[in-house]
Amino acid sequence: MINVFYGTVTVAAGWRVVQAVRAPRDPALRAIAVCLLCTWGIYATAVPADSGTWAVLAGDSVPEHRVAKVVQYVLVALCGYAAMCFYLYAASTRSARRRAVVEGCVLAAVMAALVVVAWCAPRGALTASYAAADMTLVPVFAFYALIGAYLGYVMAATSWWTSRIARTSSPPHAAGLWLACFGAGTLSVACAMHLAAMTTRALGYPAPWAPAAVVLIGAGTVTFVVGISYPAARIRAAAGRLWWRRLRAYRRLEPLWRLLTRAYPDLVFTPASSARRGGGVHRRLHRRMIECRDGLVRISPHLDLPASVSALREVPPAVVAARLRKASALRAVEDNPNQPPLDLAASCGQGREDDLRQLLELADALREQAPRRSVPRSAPKASAAGPA
Repeated sequence: MINVFYGTVTVAAGWRVVQAVRAPRDPALRAIAVCLLCTWGIYATAVPADSGTWAVLAGDSVPEHRVAKVVQYVLVALCGYAAMCFYLYAASTRSARRRAVVEGCVLAAVMAALVVVAWCAPRGALTASYAAADMTLVPVFAFYALIGAYLGYVMAATSWWTSRIARTSSPPHAAGLWLACFGAGTLSVACAMHLAAMTTRALGYPAPWAPAAVVLIGAGTVTFVVGISYPAARIRAAAGRLWWRRLRAYRRLEPLWRLLTRAYPDLVFTPASSARRGGGVHRRLHRRMIECRDGLVRISPHLDLPASVSALREVPPAVVAARLRKASALRAVEDNPNQPPLDLAASCGQGREDDLRQLLELADALREQAPRRSVPRSAPKASAAGPA
């Protein structure tokens, strides 16, 4: 479960960092990239019980881990601040920048307090995990209570700002915002439960609800990460489906395109290899549509169609396909100045999609009428004894 969650956070963080690099002037996108990077760093720098990588690099003795613990909880505070800044900037309020600066000063104060409290803690007091820490020690209680209170406040503010934006948003952004709002609210409740558990343990009493708070933190974190990633993932999925439809249409037009370009080789704007290297499938499909339309206009005088015909929809595709194949069977299809060309693929104001639909119907009719290659059957072998 942890590996799945860590992999999800890694993919989401990498995705948002790439988007932030592409749009360096977008403060909201930059804030959410920092938030996901901190989430990734929190779990990447988690202090194990038998090794202290961060502590050794910082000069601490191996079972101490004080510096590593401070680094991890500083990342927690920075993650919460970045999440709140994302929704502050996304709300498009005039006071967003001023509020972000004020919250940044609060964050700096919290970070400084964490360092001071950790320095004042007895040696080895922060080595144990949160569940096993001795809350009767004032520095230890102050360390965990400080980060818990700050994170609870930040998550509550984030949930409130997110709900404001979600009410005025449209799908799919609204669904992702409500998920993020629910995740931030869950984290705020979990932080309040942790504070209550720490206070109860500091007074010498058990806190049986502490495991439930840990479960809420995990569920809230996953929900929050999914919420902030859902809109972009859905948009990408829609773009992928559109790309696949364009690719299929591009391939479906191939019979019509090949027939016309054999008759008029000068229809092709650039060599096929250059067309494949330049641009994506949307541009290639548009080029192929233009080449097919130009070819139909040039070959239309040889199709023996009435002059009143103005679009492919007025003639059955099978009829046009048969006459196209017959006209292109000549050695060379020359322009006929005695009969004006017809703009067969004109959509008559219906748009580009109607043009594409007519061309696809004609290409499918050509594919259906293509002569199938019959495989010659081998002659039966004579028997060794010869004919009877």
